Amino acid sequence: MKRKTTIYEALQTEVIADILTHSDMNFFRKVCRWYSTTFHTPLDQVINGDIMQWDEILLHYYETQMEGIGYNEVYEVATKEYIPELAEQYEEENREFAKALVKEQKETLKKAKAKEKKAALKQNNNKELTPPPPMKLSFDNDEEV
Repeated sequence: MKRKTTIYEALQTEVIADILTHSDMNFFRKVCRWYSTTFHTPLDQVINGDIMQWDEILLHYYETQMEGIGYNEVYEVATKEYIPELAEQYEEENREFAKALVKEQKETLKKAKAKEKKAALKQNNNKELTPPPPMKLSFDNDEEV
């Protein structure tokens, strides 16, 4: 005997299927509910497009989702998912920057060592030369005169 499904069960099944398959309609309804709640607009007016076009609503939705994310995170998402050639350029720029830092550090160390040597030479040159103490010489065969 076949069991009759109610409208409630059919809708629940549809919702579950939409969520599991990430359907476009599920996303559309989700964004419409967000817009309706956020901007205190009746849901039917949002769904029917009476307030604004779908692309404008979607733009506001994406902007709101990105507001709490920092610049670097947005850039990382963009380079990995939307513009992979930017990721390659970003990596190349990072490599070049790292090389420049290493070169700068080597030059700084070289200058510091040269400065230390110069200071040491200057310090040695500035010392006053003192005559050595007089020497007392004695010879075994010395005759007193």
